[in-house]
Amino acid sequence: MRMTGVILGAALTVGLAVPAAAADKETRQMMADIRILQEQSQQLQNLIAAMTDALKAVNARIDEQTGTNRKSFADQKLVIDTLSNDLRVVREKVDDSNVRVGSLGQELDALRQSVTALGTARPAAPDVDPSTAAAGDPAAIAGAAPPVAAAPSGAAAVGASPQKLLDSALADYYAGQ
Repeated sequence: MRMTGVILGAALTVGLAVPAAAADKETRQMMADIRILQEQSQQLQNLIAAMTDALKAVNARIDEQTGTNRKSFADQKLVIDTLSNDLRVVREKVDDSNVRVGSLGQELDALRQSVTALGTARPAAPDVDPSTAAAGDPAAIAGAAPPVAAAPSGAAAVGASPQKLLDSALADYYAGQ
């Protein structure tokens, strides 16, 4: 029995030694796996730090672009407001010009009508022979009205120039008409 005890002890020692060696091998494998995981974790942390830096750079560029866009929109709004005000002023001036043109047209029509009325109301000048008046006959000149431009008819008065109308009016005035 002693022998059996020795054999059994040796078998136990060998049996325990084999699992101890296997456990040692498993422990070394686990330690290697842990080191690999630690290296991978370190690489991931480095990548995360690089991505964080890249995100900060992208955010800075986005903020810069946003500021540029805001300034651009503000400038465009200012230009649009200025153009809107200028357009309003132009519209007001066009409206004023239209009113002035309308009133001038009315005044011109009134002047044409009054000139036409004056032309038809003017008495006829006595007939004077142009040859005697040209010869300087004082009796012919004394009996005749002062030389007056022919009274414009209604159609001619409408197209008459202002200078001709003024000359005609002055001649009528000097003739006492």
